[in-house]
Amino acid sequence: MRVLNDEVDPLILSRAGQDRIEVPADWKRPFLETASSQGPKIDRERQEVVEFMDKDESMGEMYLAWRGNSTGDHLQEMVSCIRSQGISFSNES
Repeated sequence: MRVLNDEVDPLILSRAGQDRIEVPADWKRPFLETASSQGPKIDRERQEVVEFMDKDESMGEMYLAWRGNSTGDHLQEMVSCIRSQGISFSNES
């Protein structure tokens, strides 16, 4: 947030009303081209068994998440999309 508050917002506000905003050549897009784009590293697998909290166990919800590859690689994004659809819409339980 420091970069956004201290660098990005003042740049935008200082040029408000201009037809075209010139971006400095050394400016990097936060969360895409800075260190924050790398995200945390996952160094181990984790598996947990969680007791269902309701007496009626006939149905429930599950949230499954994983860190994928960096964005921008169209083929890898399509593979991740197809993989997640296979998990989400499978009849297997």
